[in-house]
Amino acid sequence: MFKLILFCAVLLIPFVSAYLSEEDYGPKLSAVANKVHNACIKKHAVNEDTIMQVRKGNFVEDELIKKYISCIWLLSTVLDESGNLNIKIINDLCPPKGKDTLPKIYHDCHAENAGVSQLDEKVYNIMKCWYEKDPELFFVL
Repeated sequence: MFKLILFCAVLLIPFVSAYLSEEDYGPKLSAVANKVHNACIKKHAVNEDTIMQVRKGNFVEDELIKKYISCIWLLSTVLDESGNLNIKIINDLCPPKGKDTLPKIYHDCHAENAGVSQLDEKVYNIMKCWYEKDPELFFVL
């Protein structure tokens, strides 16, 4: 029995901390993170537990979390109101660990969701796509 528990624990450890930690954000993203997070929490009153669920890859169907994530992207100017990516801002804010891969992931996931017209839904789908492509570089402010 002990071997089974140990085996399961070893298999599950990578999934518990699959997302990028705040200390890996880098100076530019760190400078923006708290300001944007606090403004969007205040605006949309999303529960911190729900944000943590999404950080872990559990994309709950909740309108507040979708609005919160959309707010994060808009307020950080990574995305405009029309749903267009700002590649310059993405490159500027990109965490050091993701400089080589994240801009392409954003671009690819954005392209995969080109047909989604509702902005909150589009951004949430981009987040899901990003998580599927690279959960270790995934983060939610």
